[in-house]
Amino acid sequence: PARATGLRRVAARAESLATHPGDPRPLNVAGTATMLAGDPAEAAALFTTALAAGERPELLANLGLARAATGDREGALAPMLRAAWISPMMAPALEQRSGLPIRARLTELENRLSAGELTVADLPPSPVPLSD
Repeated sequence: PARATGLRRVAARAESLATHPGDPRPLNVAGTATMLAGDPAEAAALFTTALAAGERPELLANLGLARAATGDREGALAPMLRAAWISPMMAPALEQRSGLPIRARLTELENRLSAGELTVADLPPSPVPLSD
């Protein structure tokens, strides 16, 4: 209870700092604190808002983990796969934390790329519309 209350305070304070356009860091901190406080659905909403400001692999990974924590395994796979495509070193940790087949899907995409069979449409899509 005390920990959750403290985490919610951190989340609220970080969210209030999200005043600089294009800087997703305050919302990432708010989402992380919200996730740790036990509200993955609200955390997913914060990570989604942060991603609209700019795509970063850690935001994608956090969104995927939050969605997985809500039980939305299908919704979790896309952002985690995109995070691993951008930053392959994330794949083992994401797979371990989510139980999703991140490395197998990443290997499949890499094999298709090597064979010249991968198109832009085959790449992991962004989970949110990206700003210009």
